[in-house]
Amino acid sequence: MNGKREGGPAKENVGPIGIAPSDATHLEKAATALLAAFKPDEVDSAESTESWTPDLPVAGNLTYDHSMGPMWRGRLDEFGRHVEYLAFLSKSGIFFGLDKEGLASLDLLAEEWARNAALSGLSTWAKMRERLLHWCWLRIEARSDVTSASYILSDLNSDLSVHEVWVQIAGLDVEDRVPVGVVELVGVTSERVAAWSQAIQASPEKQERARATYRKTWQGRTAAVYRGRGDTSAVAEAAIEHAERACGLLRVVDPRSTNPTTRSCLQPLTLSGQVTMRELLYDPQSPRPLMSSIPAPYPPYGVGITRTNLRALWERASLRDIHALLLADPCSPFQADLIRAALIHSRQRLSTDPIEKLVFAITALEAILFAGKRGLYQDTLCRRLCGLLAGKEPMREHIAKTVQEAYRLRSQFLHHGQRLENLRTIEDLLLLSWLLFTRTLANQGSWNCLDDFCSAMDTDYKSRFPN
Repeated sequence: MNGKREGGPAKENVGPIGIAPSDATHLEKAATALLAAFKPDEVDSAESTESWTPDLPVAGNLTYDHSMGPMWRGRLDEFGRHVEYLAFLSKSGIFFGLDKEGLASLDLLAEEWARNAALSGLSTWAKMRERLLHWCWLRIEARSDVTSASYILSDLNSDLSVHEVWVQIAGLDVEDRVPVGVVELVGVTSERVAAWSQAIQASPEKQERARATYRKTWQGRTAAVYRGRGDTSAVAEAAIEHAERACGLLRVVDPRSTNPTTRSCLQPLTLSGQVTMRELLYDPQSPRPLMSSIPAPYPPYGVGITRTNLRALWERASLRDIHALLLADPCSPFQADLIRAALIHSRQRLSTDPIEKLVFAITALEAILFAGKRGLYQDTLCRRLCGLLAGKEPMREHIAKTVQEAYRLRSQFLHHGQRLENLRTIEDLLLLSWLLFTRTLANQGSWNCLDDFCSAMDTDYKSRFPN
């Protein structure tokens, strides 16, 4: 990600923030207890100082400079998943660390800081955890006597700003700036690449190398641009979340989402294991790569938004409805449930497995067509789909047959592991899902909650099919 504006930095300073005195007292008490939980580990310290004679001549020795900050080491459990011990090497050569219970206290305290009412959304749990660990190191090493609240708030305020974040998007090409909720989809031009490289405080040679890198990995690509207030970790996390929401809803309304065998590549390039390219840049004053690899060309099944088709997509292809839904503030309970169900459905577009598409599609339909007490899933889902989509008896019969067969196929796969040979049912169900979400998006303001929506579908069904 990257944050710059033409002619100067995009960083906007904001006033310092603080927390209530009662909160500070409570958090300081917990931090003091956390500090006391650090214990010396004589065994690990002794093992780390054992002499070792290499088999080959050594040209030099590497020494750890404590002025560079703490050197942490951890120990994983037997499955290699969870850290059960975390320690730093002190100036005296002894490791001081937290055991499993101490780490649990650290995680809980970091969560309390991140969720504090005065700091909500301004930093992440991971960043607060990092600040707490660094404060513990400072105190144990007698480098500072500052309180935890003073240290954390000082560090947060030093990074607190309105940052502009760029998240690169795969499978999308835009000619103009396209608003989608709180992000804008923007094409990265050569002028933008030049501005990024010139913003780096370095020699002309390093600026030129940076420009070549940005040209290779960013120029001609599309990015979702987000502006938010917080530290860099919080704004980066929010930018990725909003970019994924925008991409997910675009995948839902794409008519190609009814294809049972193809996948969409429309997604942010920040989620591992999804695409072959990953690029994330941030820092308003000095863009630098956080994760980087050489991007591949745009894969097939991408989406193009041009000056020619933008008006049609905005007015007749749900783009305006998506923008309104993601921009709603406050968001109604129904709109929140609609977003949640649509994002579940959008995941089927990331797979080429028809059965996986089927499971996601049914799960999304159940999420939007059920409210409160749930009865017979298949019958209720069929009735409410007919209430929204069926105008005459032939359509009702088609929906009933499609839903019945879809549930049968899902049961065969989940309970018996049987293979799928007929794709027609899945294609029909995906078409019904596409119709449901596009029509619901267009009328999202008609219902306040899922109960209202489901009641309306039941009423429409009874009025059209009284028998």
